[in-house]
Amino acid sequence: MAKNQYQYPHLARIHQEINSMFERLMESPPGVGMDMWDLPVDVFQKGEALHVRADVPGLDKKDISVLVRGNTLVIKGQKRPTRYPKDSVMCFHCMEITHGRFEKLVRLEHSVDVRNIRARLKDGVLSVRLPVVKDRRGSEIVIEIESE
Repeated sequence: MAKNQYQYPHLARIHQEINSMFERLMESPPGVGMDMWDLPVDVFQKGEALHVRADVPGLDKKDISVLVRGNTLVIKGQKRPTRYPKDSVMCFHCMEITHGRFEKLVRLEHSVDVRNIRARLKDGVLSVRLPVVKDRRGSEIVIEIESE
């Protein structure tokens, strides 16, 4: 037999809070009033390297930083809002261009050669190449014994 949700007042409060959060989320168009936006990426392996690609139209390399923290690739930066002329009155019909800060964490499933990671920005696409290092754990390596 189904219980009435009001027999569990703490669940009713949680339900109301979740509904309220979704309503607030849906009120703002993307990029407006939001601190961060999500950076979609493609991650694939080709040969002996992992490749990460991200669409970052309108950004310069000074707006983006790429770093490796442990086993995570971090891509972060900021897309500044478009500047429109102040000398004329404009009435927007649609505003969909996202702007603001972003940070993308990409978990690396393989060990990578951090000294040879390369990042390139061309035509609004950031490409990061991470050479994979063969994991030597579990393989047999002969160790030379020194004598005194």
